[in-house]
Amino acid sequence: MRSITGILSILIILMETLGAEEKKSRANEFGLAQSSSSTVAVAVTQAKEGYHYQYTISYPTGDLYSNPFGRVGQFRVDLRHNPLGHSFFYPHREPETEPGDEHDRNLDEVPRVYPVKKLAPLLWDHKYVLETPYHGWWTCPSWADREASVKPGQKLSGFILITKEPPGIRNSMLRASNETDWNEDYYQTTLAPASPPEPFTASAWTARMLSDVAEARKLGWIKSDDQLDKIKKLIADLNTQDKKKLKKAVNVIEKYVSKEHKAGRLTDEADALVRLNALYLLKRMNQEEKGKK
Repeated sequence: MRSITGILSILIILMETLGAEEKKSRANEFGLAQSSSSTVAVAVTQAKEGYHYQYTISYPTGDLYSNPFGRVGQFRVDLRHNPLGHSFFYPHREPETEPGDEHDRNLDEVPRVYPVKKLAPLLWDHKYVLETPYHGWWTCPSWADREASVKPGQKLSGFILITKEPPGIRNSMLRASNETDWNEDYYQTTLAPASPPEPFTASAWTARMLSDVAEARKLGWIKSDDQLDKIKKLIADLNTQDKKKLKKAVNVIEKYVSKEHKAGRLTDEADALVRLNALYLLKRMNQEEKGKK
């Protein structure tokens, strides 16, 4: 009886191992991986020259897809006006082919956000990365790969975009590779500059904010349904043409979001997404009012 139980246990372990390998193989086939820990963190702040997007990337370890010999040498965020126009995910390709030139053109040579400034970590700040007009990707040159790329368990900050556009929900991608023919793409949702709707109205802007906070709840940036309902009500109050009412509504939502963020009930992404976009609405309405005088 014991021998039968032991055989069954071994069979279960083998099945789980084969299932894991099949899952990993499928991920490799499509050039797509999911990490067990955060790979991209972003802090968004507002300054006189625009919105500062400061990204920190890390290479996850200890999950199904990590490679102890891999190194992250490419980072990209989606800056397109229409992120649904072409898939952000890289198509499957053979390792010896060029890195998706046609795919890159579909991401870069379309209507998109053009940052007013771009910075990069040391050794990632080569001419190709910082050429203008600025794009939404960074690469570590091959000659600096051993020194500057991100190894498993490491983090690297200093990826900065400065734009006139406030934050929206977009995809990001990290590419890890080794010195042979292996590479893996890690995709994660983050915040990136997103162009406002044109023509710009309070109604169109609050509709986008409502859509974004619903998505933020699914992503776990907003921690509870009660919070989501509260934030939706506060956003609805922003949809007004009355300048005094709008200013009051922005003040209320800013205080609520800041309080919830400090208490740890909203992530950095949720705080920036709601608070900065409410302030952006007030700024735009003030500009339009001045333009009419």
